[in-house]
Amino acid sequence: MKKIHSKGLFILLFVLLSYKGFSQLSTRHYIPPITDSDSGTNKIADQHMYISTPSDEDVFYEVYAANDLTIPFSSGVVSKAASVTVNLGTGYGQFVVRKQETSIVSKKGFIVNATSPVYVSIRFNSERTRGPGRRTPQQAGALVSKGKNALGKTFRVGAFTFARVRVSTLPVYLNFFSIMATEDNTSISFPGIAEPLNGNAGNNFWGDDSENILINAHNNDYIGKQLNKGESIIIALSQRNALIGQEITSDKDIVVNCGSILGSFISGGLDYGIDQIADTSKPTRPTTNEVEYIFVRGDGDDDHEKVLLVEHTPGTTYSINGGPSIDLNGFGGPRGTGIIQGDQYTNGYMHVVASAPIFAYQGVGRGGNDGNKGLFFVPPLNCSAIGNVESIANIDQIGSLDFSGSINIVTKNDATVSMTSSLFVGDIPLGTPTPVTGTDYVIYKVTDPLPNSTAPRNLIGDISIFSDRELYCSYSNYNSVATSGSFYSGFAAEPTISLNPTAALLGNCVNNVSINIPNAAIFDRFEWFVDTGSGFNQITVTDDTNPEYIPIEAGIYRVIGIIDCSTTRLSSRDFPISICPEDTDGDSVPNSIDIDLDNDGILNCDESNGNREIDLTAITTNIIPEGNGTPSISPSVNGNFTSTVPATNFGTETSVTYAMDFASPINLLLEYDISGSPLTVNQEFVIEVEDTKTLTLLNPDNQILVDTDFDGIFEPNVTLYHGFKIRFRINPLALPITNPTFTLSAYYVDQFTYKHINNSKTNDNQSSFKITEPCSPRDSDGDNVEDASDLDSDNDGIPDIIESLAPNNLTLSGVDANLDGLDDIFTRGTALVDSDNDLVFNFLDLDSDNDGIFDVEESGSGLPDTNFDGIIDDISTKIGANGWDDNAETTPDSGILNGDIRNTDTNTLFDYMVLDSDGDGCNDVTEAGFSDADNDGLLGDIAVTVDTNGLVNNATDGYNKDINNDSYIVATALTVTTQPEDTAVSEEYDTSISVETNSDIIQWQVSTDAGVTWNDITDDTTYDGSQSDTLNITAAPEDFDGYKYRAVLNITGNNCENAITDEILLTVTPTGVVVVTGFSPNNDGINDTYSIDNLKTQFPNFEIEIFNRWGRSVYKGNVNTPDWNGKKDNNGELVPVGVYFYVVNFNTDERSPEKGEIYVSR
Repeated sequence: MKKIHSKGLFILLFVLLSYKGFSQLSTRHYIPPITDSDSGTNKIADQHMYISTPSDEDVFYEVYAANDLTIPFSSGVVSKAASVTVNLGTGYGQFVVRKQETSIVSKKGFIVNATSPVYVSIRFNSERTRGPGRRTPQQAGALVSKGKNALGKTFRVGAFTFARVRVSTLPVYLNFFSIMATEDNTSISFPGIAEPLNGNAGNNFWGDDSENILINAHNNDYIGKQLNKGESIIIALSQRNALIGQEITSDKDIVVNCGSILGSFISGGLDYGIDQIADTSKPTRPTTNEVEYIFVRGDGDDDHEKVLLVEHTPGTTYSINGGPSIDLNGFGGPRGTGIIQGDQYTNGYMHVVASAPIFAYQGVGRGGNDGNKGLFFVPPLNCSAIGNVESIANIDQIGSLDFSGSINIVTKNDATVSMTSSLFVGDIPLGTPTPVTGTDYVIYKVTDPLPNSTAPRNLIGDISIFSDRELYCSYSNYNSVATSGSFYSGFAAEPTISLNPTAALLGNCVNNVSINIPNAAIFDRFEWFVDTGSGFNQITVTDDTNPEYIPIEAGIYRVIGIIDCSTTRLSSRDFPISICPEDTDGDSVPNSIDIDLDNDGILNCDESNGNREIDLTAITTNIIPEGNGTPSISPSVNGNFTSTVPATNFGTETSVTYAMDFASPINLLLEYDISGSPLTVNQEFVIEVEDTKTLTLLNPDNQILVDTDFDGIFEPNVTLYHGFKIRFRINPLALPITNPTFTLSAYYVDQFTYKHINNSKTNDNQSSFKITEPCSPRDSDGDNVEDASDLDSDNDGIPDIIESLAPNNLTLSGVDANLDGLDDIFTRGTALVDSDNDLVFNFLDLDSDNDGIFDVEESGSGLPDTNFDGIIDDISTKIGANGWDDNAETTPDSGILNGDIRNTDTNTLFDYMVLDSDGDGCNDVTEAGFSDADNDGLLGDIAVTVDTNGLVNNATDGYNKDINNDSYIVATALTVTTQPEDTAVSEEYDTSISVETNSDIIQWQVSTDAGVTWNDITDDTTYDGSQSDTLNITAAPEDFDGYKYRAVLNITGNNCENAITDEILLTVTPTGVVVVTGFSPNNDGINDTYSIDNLKTQFPNFEIEIFNRWGRSVYKGNVNTPDWNGKKDNNGELVPVGVYFYVVNFNTDERSPEKGEIYVSR
């Protein structure tokens, strides 16, 4: 398959910080070694590396000794608030090489890698002390790494000129240059130096050739000498200055340090003057061959404050402060050089214009002492040199010794300039600027008192200089007669890149990231480029001044910043933008780390066949050995494999590649196998899948380092990383790894490639890994959507999110605090729902309550299941990409339920989960008309067994038969509001018995044997309403006395056992009411009161009133009053003997009021 680029595309969870600085800032610095004159106490003693950054955030750095690029010499973090000092040791070692060890290839020096740009400088002291008991060095030196600008192919050496030789000190004076290769198989050449060096050694040497002594000559020819990455060579010359102007060339980028050890610009001086230099392409102004410098004088006298100019093009001339042209052979210097005396400074500056590009070196001093000098490389003025210096680390320190000095600034006369220290708040006073005559530049000079002065000092701590225009600054510092100095800025900065992902976990991918240029203010225009696999092509943009671009395709990107004033074109680093990792459920958590791919609350592995071992002997593979020996792969049937890679030949990569092709896409997990050979720092690994997919690296414990942009810098603390290619090595701080926690995973890939590289030149190494298929996909419903991504894994129309954990409709919170892909509304580890306990979870169970009614039916969705298999019909045409019937969603693949899952009784559980959906006390299986002889609410007459779909398979009915009615979803619980009551009636009179109920099926029954047996009543001449809520009895016969009655109740929609009302007793009294026509209230105990037989029992609501012959009432009575005793209203005197009249109102429909006569006698 075509690859997008040889570099992998990645997603890294950080954004490059915004800063505006110079390209001495770099993520990688090469520091070649230097040598020493081995002159007693003038030898170099303590050495210190200073690292600083403009980043407010921590920047991880690693300092590697060139002799071991696998284990850092030092590592840590640096930030704007906390610069770092690294102790490099004392005397000879990794940085300082004995002069007897020069002229040979070595692996000395350092390489510094950082995850964001940093400044790197080295400072050192001599051993000598001055004065009894004082630790005051006689010499000090410094160099500032030029970072990316140090890399080049053509250089010219500068050093002190050794104006007078002190023979008694031979061979103290020493000029040198050192070279470090940045790539393997680099050819270097410095014409004119051949060994042995004696007599006339060539035109590049100047002076008395008998005094030009090449240190440690080995009869080597240095033309075409080859170096590998990190290898160095030092050429040192004792006495005189024959190396000044020496040309150094190479076919690949190299880095050069040069200068003097115990040299001087004055007679008899002994000082260090060393710096790292830039090649011929860096100090030029692209608009013209002419180059321009402004030197700001240090604090020494004229003999110290000299400038060395080195031509590169023959015939180059220069002028000073607008004066006449001067040939570079002037001032008695070496051929092709010029020495400008300190008396040429005017008002503290020297303005020099050269006719062609040159190399410039400035000497600085302190006072008039012979031993108080420094030397550093100076770049030319360039309108592209816009930016800040943040910061010069610990400017007042070299190791534990305190130094004082000055800072010199050159900028435009309309610039806003300020300077700060990390040790106090506020700006450092800059004083009044001095204009540079004939230019629009000004200079500032800030000088501190000596360290032992009581006057306040400003130049302490980390110093930062800010300007909104061109900025050039140098510093010099001194302690007694020890002086050092360096130059910062002066080089145009490349565009810095800030990648701003919308969803952090998806990272820097198309449609999720914007590209910004934090230091855009330096540039006028931008050109954007992308390489999608066939080389870089320019992107058409509507506004080339816009520092933001939103990628629309995956590839390797690059932006070129253009500065119109100089037509400077500076390219950013290349950076990859990938396709976004798959995110099935749209929760911004990539599938590769999402534990719930469809947001249904069910973990992917619970929706899978579990982890599957891969038989590596049975798949198509291709093993590709490269380099030395016979690299090999040993695969196994259980997914384990071991790679063996021999030691590499010097400069040749030795590796083995293990390419796998799978018959169909699978998920993969790569883990380190601790049972095999232990991992070592000499190993690198490259893991790759097809460029349309992504790998995910999880590294929670920082056990591995990752080269995120394939620049050779392996970064720590990359805990999550995506890309189709990932390159990593073991973090030395994590060794030995006994509990590996780093993993690489891929989602649905066809190809997988593993590459093991051995970086050791001497030792073979092995590594052992295991490949498994995690959470092997399962498609339970056969709809070609794996369960882990299927919103309805059994195609019953009910989404898994409801069937899995939730008893009711559930809305996602949209919160995922730990970013694992599981919505926080769910609790990880919660047991999945199995309503009927048949060991088939609801989300896979077609009958979740085992009542014989399919879930698709009980859900109330209305989705068809005409073949009665419990699965929605026509899944091949109706199921969407998310595995759910489009008709069950508001719109196809919306994932939003169209309607509600039926919950008839509105309790906490849906119908498909409960045995009595309507809550009427009658189980669904019965109301559906299915068998349930054991009355357990489950289908069938015996204990159920189920198949893999959760369907009862030991009953003779259910499922495949039409449900006979909708009784199971009609809430028809039978209720009786008022029970029937005992009733009394007179013979031959009518009566009735009633019940108040919601029953619509009623059958009255009668028992003639005191409730032993019961018979249904049918309507006839005596009974009416035998199937209604009121039973009417007409002309109740006397023999009905003592009968019992009840009603058998039922209701439509409830097929369960009938309900029976309370039993009641019927009492029938003999016929009629007997009216007495007279009585004798004479207290003889016979007929003393008047009453009507049976009136109170048969007509308890009666009323009676008695009148005299004049129509006046003499008595009123009812069931609650005493019978009439013959007195008016039962009080006072007896009424007279005679005829009286009564009126009886029975107050019932059975009998009309009656009246008659009563005779009262004595």
